[in-house]
Amino acid sequence: MPAAPQDPLVPDAPVEEPDTADAPAPRRRRRRRWVFGATIVVIVVAWLGLCAYRMVQADHDLRQAVARSEQLRASLTTQELTNGGATPQLREAATEFRHAHSLLSGSLLTPLRWVPVAGRQLNSAIDLSDSAGRIAAEGTVALDQVHTLLNAPHHTPQQRAAVVQNLASVVARLDADVASVNLGPSHGLIGTLAAKRNTFANDLSKLQTQLGRAKGASSALATLVTGPRKYLVFSANNAEMRAGSGMFLSAGTLSVNDGTLTLSTFTPTWELVLPTAQVPLTGDLASLWGYTEPNQEFRNLELSPQFPASAALAAQMWQARTGQHVDGVLVLDVGALSDILSATGQVTSDGQTFDAQTIIPFLLNGQYQGLSTDEQQAQRHERDGNLAAASLDTFTNGGGNLGKLATALGQAADGRHVLVWDSTPKVEAEWQAAGVGGVVGPGEMLLSVLNQGASKLDPFMTVTSKMTFSPNGKDTTVTVTVHATNEVPAGQPAYVNGDGGNPPVPGTYAGAIQLDIPGSAGNQEVLGHPRLEAAGPDGDSYAMAVPFQLGQGASTTVTFRFVVGTEHGSLRIDPSARMPATQWSVENRSFTDDTAHVVSW
Repeated sequence: MPAAPQDPLVPDAPVEEPDTADAPAPRRRRRRRWVFGATIVVIVVAWLGLCAYRMVQADHDLRQAVARSEQLRASLTTQELTNGGATPQLREAATEFRHAHSLLSGSLLTPLRWVPVAGRQLNSAIDLSDSAGRIAAEGTVALDQVHTLLNAPHHTPQQRAAVVQNLASVVARLDADVASVNLGPSHGLIGTLAAKRNTFANDLSKLQTQLGRAKGASSALATLVTGPRKYLVFSANNAEMRAGSGMFLSAGTLSVNDGTLTLSTFTPTWELVLPTAQVPLTGDLASLWGYTEPNQEFRNLELSPQFPASAALAAQMWQARTGQHVDGVLVLDVGALSDILSATGQVTSDGQTFDAQTIIPFLLNGQYQGLSTDEQQAQRHERDGNLAAASLDTFTNGGGNLGKLATALGQAADGRHVLVWDSTPKVEAEWQAAGVGGVVGPGEMLLSVLNQGASKLDPFMTVTSKMTFSPNGKDTTVTVTVHATNEVPAGQPAYVNGDGGNPPVPGTYAGAIQLDIPGSAGNQEVLGHPRLEAAGPDGDSYAMAVPFQLGQGASTTVTFRFVVGTEHGSLRIDPSARMPATQWSVENRSFTDDTAHVVSW
């Protein structure tokens, strides 16, 4: 419809004029909102800048601390640990780790900890820096205490006992402190941080293993020096090898009471043969090596590398032969005596003076030169015992620096040159934890060349071994190829070459190549050798021993093969205590078994 016409008599409706006074209000509100938002942005940007600055500072401190720690780890020796040389660097690393932790954990960065992804990274960095700082700081305190204790007076038996007991307490506290650290989140980390955490976790695991060894050793030593205890002590000679040790050729006792250590006269073990089997022979030692009568002949002990079995048997045999009860057994070979003399200095026995270098060639070969009569041989046996007793007496009665002695015993333990067993389960567990228990565990291997002839030819036997891995579905076939060569030079005396009785030709090495492999392995075989000297379970291992005879300059090769039920894994190759050590080749690695090595595939 058309709009109605406007009535001309009715005035127009008033028109509202805009309120000019209110016109700027929206603009002012917009300006206020803009100023407020800009202020927030500036604050946030400033906060982020400060956060970034603090994180850059923290990153710098962490890098410095990590670099210092890695440098310290690469150059660290037992001597530096005991003489205080490592303490300054460790203290500086602790300071840097703690400063980085304070920067990251301060209230300024707290809001970032709740951000889903970034927060996890920050929390991880906070936990890792805290843990590293704690370990470094606690390690510094422990090293200071160790250094103080080792430099405290220890001239009397009671002082030495107190030092060992206090050292055990320091190590136990540090072990507990390290065990309590928290590494923080392990998942959802960015690549670099994840890699750093994995490295830290691996290093921490190694540290805990080392602390476990130190804790076991110090605790067992504290028990030993406090006493009263009596140990049967064997002096072993690496010129005639057994499995993971030299042949036990001399024996005596070590009595301990309130720090006072007393050594008896050493007796050649051939004089201690039991006339009858007064001690029962049981277990794997009986099934593998029973025909050698190790329960009558001390020199036939340790044909198995599982030392506790031989040691327990030796303690019973000693009591049956002498009427003396012993609480444990201690074995020291030529390598151990050399390590002890490196700490104590020279020793004089029967008019001859020896040091760490000269004692090895003398005991392995020099002592046999010029012997021609049984009387001279008997005098040699007596001299061997006297030399071992003199070296041990220097050690037990305070000769040398305790820090150097700790270093020496650590070296001897690493090479399996010292073995200890105790009849008390708690103390035995501590010796095992210390790494001197002489056990081949379920994930370990040990290669031995057993001397079964009347010769002293082991120093002239060159032994090499090659290990390869072949995938077989979810399993892996492991092949160990051993090559042995008799390199005895011409002109050796009869006591070195053998008397021509066994084997009939002097200079011929008669023995067995034995490999102890994990007991869980399957399809064990020795290629081309259907007849084995011994084969079967050996503690947590499975032993295979192949007999052989090698004339002067001759060689032999023996190949072992077995299957492990895993596609990827690792094995630890234990030291053989051979002198010279066996040379190993595994994939692209080469090493000698004078210490343990872990190989992976």
